[in-house]
Amino acid sequence: MKRIGLILFILLLLNPLYARQTSALSCAELPSISEAYQRYDGVVTGRVESIRERRENNQIGLTITRSFKGITDQKLVIFEDKTWGAVSGPSILHGEYLFFLSYKEGTGWENPLCSPSKMAVNITSEESAFLDARELKLADEDRGAVAGSLFHTKGSYVLWGSVFTVVIVGISGYYLWINRRRS
Repeated sequence: MKRIGLILFILLLLNPLYARQTSALSCAELPSISEAYQRYDGVVTGRVESIRERRENNQIGLTITRSFKGITDQKLVIFEDKTWGAVSGPSILHGEYLFFLSYKEGTGWENPLCSPSKMAVNITSEESAFLDARELKLADEDRGAVAGSLFHTKGSYVLWGSVFTVVIVGISGYYLWINRRRS
């Protein structure tokens, strides 16, 4: 019995020395620009305006500077892995990136783990020439809005929701103050 215990102990000590075969991520070799363009649902360059850390991922607010596929809005919210981001790592606030995005029904736009997204300064001349030929026109930010109206702009729901909340809190506070004075 002691011999079996000794053999098991020696095997456990030698176990870390045993060379195991490991597998890299499927994105170890990045696709060419034309392959990446075909593979992803949206291709844009954008500036990171906000990063909101969530439990499972980061929510990234973008201002789109140029679009090449699938997206024409000037503002966009995407999600990315909070640790890895894409191949280049998680996005940095105020950084300008070339994003290769996937669209998932129910969750929206995502910067997938193996996406070849990268900082815009690292775009090669070959990639730039390929993308220039595919540039899309961005939609006007105020499309469909009544000019000058606070009721029909993108931020109107936030504005009026905030006004409503302040009014309700103010009225409630006033009645609490009146009731305390009477007591």
